[in-house]
Amino acid sequence: MSRNTPMTDGSSWANALRVPRILWGALLWSCVIYGGLIVAGIFPPAEAALVDPPLVMALAGASVGVAVASFVLPARMLARGVSQLALETREVADPDAAVMFRDAAPKRLEIADPVAARARIMTVYFTPFILSCALSEAVAVFGIVVAATGAASFEIALSFVAVGALLLAIRFPTAGAIEAQVERHTKARFPKA
Repeated sequence: MSRNTPMTDGSSWANALRVPRILWGALLWSCVIYGGLIVAGIFPPAEAALVDPPLVMALAGASVGVAVASFVLPARMLARGVSQLALETREVADPDAAVMFRDAAPKRLEIADPVAARARIMTVYFTPFILSCALSEAVAVFGIVVAATGAASFEIALSFVAVGALLLAIRFPTAGAIEAQVERHTKARFPKA
């Protein structure tokens, strides 16, 4: 008998999402710390003679590429993982459908065992989630590089950090978002509580 870890505890989404939410918060706070370091003046101010527009443009281009990758790569990984799960489903009458006769009610697929499904889903969700967060934080790290090298003003360095923090903020793990992704790939809904 295998013992559930906090992440594979499928008894509720709150339990299953505890670890991803803690990691999300830690990475978001790291962006706040990066911004604080820049604002606190830890790095020497950029002097007009040291400003390096090609470096800033290269980091800006890399940031765009990393930001796009933070959406595309995890989505593909998750789609592949969910499609290989083979979750147990059952056919039930669709309670949202308007029908005249109960016998003619349209059917829909529903996940048969939501507890087991949550536990299995979290095993494939975690890696794409961490990858999306790490790639988002990389944009903020580029801001630290800009500030540390004095390649541009602090405002430009802070803009990298702000974009990285924004990319992280939109990735807060919620049950609804995970269920929507699973439903999109399996065509089966989670039963309503």
